[in-house]
Amino acid sequence: MTAVLFLPRARSQLKDIHARIALGDAIMARAFILRVEEAADTLARDPEAGRPVPRRDLRRFPLTPYPYSLYYKLDGGEVRVLSVLSDAGTVPRFHEPVQAFAR
Repeated sequence: MTAVLFLPRARSQLKDIHARIALGDAIMARAFILRVEEAADTLARDPEAGRPVPRRDLRRFPLTPYPYSLYYKLDGGEVRVLSVLSDAGTVPRFHEPVQAFAR
């Protein structure tokens, strides 16, 4: 299985999304985190499961039924999740330097 690393920006975004959802429904917030964990397991088994992002060296994995996606890069045999963004039509920016961290 491939290692899946959530970079600091992605971890911070996950915390923020979880906190926003939890304000309205703690159970739904926990379900969102479980969906992220399920997505990470899928990417560990099949790193190319996400669709390529046009004109970038990235892939996108939607967190259906939630309106968010994981944006990640395949790097040296690892999946590096760069961002967790809303699918509300914004164009993501990926200027954060890559830094490894323990999961």
